[in-house]
Amino acid sequence: MPCPTKHYRLSKILRSAIPGVLLLSVLHPQARADEAGLSLDGYLRRLKATHPSFAAQELRRDIASAEQRAVLGGEEWHLYGSAGYFYTEPKQNYFDQPEKAYGYVASAGAERQVWATGGRLAVRANHDQTNISPNTFQIPIAGETLEGSLGPGRLFETGGFVEYRQPLLKNFGGSLDRLQFELGGYAVEAESFQLQEAQEDFLLDIAHRFIDWELLTELRRIASRRVELAQTQRSLADRKLHENVIAEVDALRAQSDALSAKQALAELESQWEAKRAELHEILGDDLGAAAPAVSLYDFDEAESFEFLWAELEERSRLLRAIDAYHAQAVRQLQGAIENAKADLSIVATAGIRGDDKNWVKSAAVDRPDSFLGIEFRHPLGNTAAEASLARAKLRVEQISKERAATERALRAALRSHLERLSTLVAVLKIGSKEIRAAKAKTAEELHRYYRGEGDFTFVLQSQDAEQRSEERYIQTAASRRRVWLSLLSLLDRLL
Repeated sequence: MPCPTKHYRLSKILRSAIPGVLLLSVLHPQARADEAGLSLDGYLRRLKATHPSFAAQELRRDIASAEQRAVLGGEEWHLYGSAGYFYTEPKQNYFDQPEKAYGYVASAGAERQVWATGGRLAVRANHDQTNISPNTFQIPIAGETLEGSLGPGRLFETGGFVEYRQPLLKNFGGSLDRLQFELGGYAVEAESFQLQEAQEDFLLDIAHRFIDWELLTELRRIASRRVELAQTQRSLADRKLHENVIAEVDALRAQSDALSAKQALAELESQWEAKRAELHEILGDDLGAAAPAVSLYDFDEAESFEFLWAELEERSRLLRAIDAYHAQAVRQLQGAIENAKADLSIVATAGIRGDDKNWVKSAAVDRPDSFLGIEFRHPLGNTAAEASLARAKLRVEQISKERAATERALRAALRSHLERLSTLVAVLKIGSKEIRAAKAKTAEELHRYYRGEGDFTFVLQSQDAEQRSEERYIQTAASRRRVWLSLLSLLDRLL
């Protein structure tokens, strides 16, 4: 056992070598404010500007918008046209039937849906040519036979018409015509909320990885100081061994402690570089020689549960997405109710037409041609419409239940985050006291050892306990930082 009177000053030297500023570094990070580093906010800003997943998710919304716009084609004018040739030989039952008839028909027009009323508007023009080979007939008159034929032989017909069909029950006001477009609008709205939620979830995941990098940075800092201390103790032990002041076993213990500290630091260096490489690849941009600006000790105060729940209930993207789906289901229900109605429509046609053996004269359309009528259609039983109506009602009820369940889950998550934050703050306060106590114990064990009242093993154990207390404090701080970021994500504040 070394002489206590010879080595009192040596104990003072060793105590001064203990990194007393480490506690200040752990508890008060502003002491390192002069060290530049890459902040979490800065990293996330660069990530949002460069990562392809954000552009890909924006394209999802653009695709949904394009699908909605495609439905607008239903209200556009649609052109149509047709032309054909016909030939027929009627059965000769009556003398006035032709022997055969042939010719061509041609028509063209345009039609569109009128979403404001639910009606159908169409305009068309036609031109036909009919060639008739009429039957000849003979009539005996006064001993003579008079031959003749019926029919014009060739006839040209030309006409133009406007037709409008107005529903009176089903689709009155165009409710069914606009259905798919309006459903698409709700889908776009919900998709927008969902993609923002996906972006925020992605950012939260990356933020947690960045916190891991910050944690490794602080653990590496502690391990580096531990190596410095072990090296100092080893050098002092080697010098005192040569002076025959301490036993050889104490020098070997100091050597072993220094090697263990180096090994632990090397492992942390490896993990630190691996995490840095991972974040570099995720960012897709060179991080240079940057190290993280540690934010583990940013202890922002959270508002009360009631205040945060009022904000969450009003702003939650999850709830707003569900509300969009609920509105979509209600609109689908309205469509099902409309579709179950009978199809009753007024049909009106107005036009002019002309016909003549001469093609030019047939173009002088001067005879009115009009029609006014009513149409009615309705399936017996209406099974399909009633099934669709029942399904739509159940869908509305289902989404309402899902919203209530989501509200309850959000309240539980919010309560859990706040309780977790409160608990971790209390743990950190205990941890800071534990660090001070561990440092004091290490200093005292060193003092006792160099007074000849203790064993060097106790010194090493105290130093290990001190390091573990510092590591626990930092890991707790990292846990609190992760919970805080998760709370920001829950409140839709992270994006």
